[in-house]
Amino acid sequence: MNVTDKAVSKWERGECFPDINLFEALSNVLNVPIDELMLQGESEEEKKARHKSKMIKTIALGLWILLGFMVVIIDMLLSVDIRYFIGVYIGRRYKLLLLVAYLVVLFVIARYPIKKSNKKES
Repeated sequence: MNVTDKAVSKWERGECFPDINLFEALSNVLNVPIDELMLQGESEEEKKARHKSKMIKTIALGLWILLGFMVVIIDMLLSVDIRYFIGVYIGRRYKLLLLVAYLVVLFVIARYPIKKSNKKES
């Protein structure tokens, strides 16, 4: 086909495209339909799916870090008598209740993330 490896490398990186006359020969050699050869990179849906997956992983990591900090803080609260700091006695049961409430809220946020409205303003 008289094509250099450098030319193929440029095609793969998207810097340039093969000559239109080479598409038929390329499709035969690679055993790929011409339509598939002409597609450029990933589709918008694939980009959106990849972006969404990345965002979910980032949010999940942030929630785990937040949970770690909260566990440390709640452990400190359970081990210290709070009435010396705020003047009100909070029993151990109420501290545990606060911990459970926090974990429930965190679970709900992780399970049902807030969705953006896709409505366009006119």
